[in-house]
Amino acid sequence: MFDSLTKCAEREGLGIKANFADDIYVGSLKDSDIVAALKEKFATEYTPFNLPYLLADQLRGIFGLDYTGPNESDEGYVHQIYEKIKAITERYVGEIDFKDCFIIDDEKGVIRDVDWQSIRKCFFETLSREGYFAKKPEVRNLLDFVRARQLCSKEDFSFSEVDKYIAADFFQREGYCILEEIEVNHPESWEILKSNKKLIFSTIGKLKRLLSQTDESSRSADHTIQVNKIIDQLFKLDLSRVDQKTFGDMFLEKNNQGLNLLLQVVYSKTDISILESLLDFIAKHSELMGRETIQKMLFQKLLGCVNVISLIAIPSKTQPDPTGFLLTFIDECITQLDLDRLKQLFVLAGTKDRIGWNAAIATLALKKYLDEFSLRKERTSCVNAKSDVRI
Repeated sequence: MFDSLTKCAEREGLGIKANFADDIYVGSLKDSDIVAALKEKFATEYTPFNLPYLLADQLRGIFGLDYTGPNESDEGYVHQIYEKIKAITERYVGEIDFKDCFIIDDEKGVIRDVDWQSIRKCFFETLSREGYFAKKPEVRNLLDFVRARQLCSKEDFSFSEVDKYIAADFFQREGYCILEEIEVNHPESWEILKSNKKLIFSTIGKLKRLLSQTDESSRSADHTIQVNKIIDQLFKLDLSRVDQKTFGDMFLEKNNQGLNLLLQVVYSKTDISILESLLDFIAKHSELMGRETIQKMLFQKLLGCVNVISLIAIPSKTQPDPTGFLLTFIDECITQLDLDRLKQLFVLAGTKDRIGWNAAIATLALKKYLDEFSLRKERTSCVNAKSDVRI
C-alpha cells in the first residue's frame, strides 16, 4: 500500500522515488483515488509557502525535552542546550548564523528562544535552492499570501493585491480557519487585514445569506453555530474605514420577503442567541450605522402592522423571553434613538386582528420601561442643572 502511494506521488511529481519500484503487490486503493487525495492535500496543505511551517513544527519535535519554548529565566537557554539545538537545525537547513538561529536578550546576554521566523525562512530558501519546487511557488489562498510575506520580500506581496484571495465562496470553504490562523499566528498581517473592505463586505454578505434561509436547515443547531460564528467574525473586524451609508444600507436591504436584516431574525424565530448577538453587534456599531439606519430597522413593519418590537414581545413556546435583550439594546443605543418616535413603535396599526392584539398586550411592559426611562432622564437632567448652579 505504501509503495503504491509513493509510486503515484513520483509519477505526479509530488514525491521522491518509490522505495520498492519492482514490488508486484498492489494496494486496495485505486491509483486514481490516491492521486486525487494527493493533489487535494498538496493544493491545500503542502503548498510551497506552508511547507516551511510544517517542517519547523517537525523540527520543534526533534528538539525534544531540551526545548521548552520561550525561556524568561535569568539564565535563558544554557550553552549545552542551545548548541545542541543549533546542531540539529543545521542538519536540515545547512549552516546558519548564530544570531539568525536564536532570539537573544542583548541586555542580559542570554538566549531567550529559537527564532522560528528565521528558521522557516531558512527552510524555504533550502527547498528552493535544492530544487524541491518544480516551478515558481504560487500563492493558493489568503493564508498562503500572508505566509509568503513572512518568507519572501514583503514588497513582492503587497496588501494591495490581497482582494483576489477573498473569493465569493471564501466562507464556504476554509475561510474561518484561515482568519483564525492569521489572527493568532500573524498578528501584524491581521492588523492590516481586519480593515479590508472586501473582507468586511464578504462577511456581512455571508451573514445575510445565512439569515435569508427559510428552509428546515435554518432551524438546525448547525445553522445557529454558523450564524453566531460569522457575527463573532464581524466583531473582530475594524469597521472604522467603512462608509456609513454603504454599511447602513447593507443592513436595511430587504430580502425577497421584504424584510430587513433585523426583522428577518425576529420573524424567523431562530435561536435566541442569534438575536442577542445581532443586537450586540448593532449596539457596538450604532454610531457607524447612524440614527436613521437604526430607526428604519426598528420601524419597518410586517404586513403593515407588526413591527420588530411587537414580534420580539410575542411569547414563544420554544424560546426564552428575548425582551431583556431588546431593553439592553435600547439602553446601549439610546443616543441614536428619538424617544418620542420610539414610543410610536408601541402604537400598532390594525390591532383588530388577533396578532395585533397579542402584540399590543405583550408590549405594554416595554412601553412602561420607556416611560420610566424618560422619567429617569428628566430627573438626571434636573440634577445636572442644579449642580451647574454656582452660589
